[in-house]
Amino acid sequence: MIVLQHIIKRFEQNRIYPEKEVNGILKTIYSDFATIKRYLIEYNFMERSKDCTEYWIKDWGRIIGMNNSGVKKDRKRFEWNHMEVN
Repeated sequence: MIVLQHIIKRFEQNRIYPEKEVNGILKTIYSDFATIKRYLIEYNFMERSKDCTEYWIKDWGRIIGMNNSGVKKDRKRFEWNHMEVN
């Protein structure tokens, strides 16, 4: 989990990435980028579109240790509902 927390910091919040870009970023970390990508999704660090062409950070507040009410995804943009910093 700690390794995944470190890896996810390479991605920007509030941004949707095409699969090719995600693969490129992950390839710089480890040649088996598909496994890393699968773990990022499996452990709820990232989500992807049904057709697996777009990826985004799932819950940035949880990842960076903040308490927030959640991120609402709207196809091409994100909106923070509200955020509290402890």
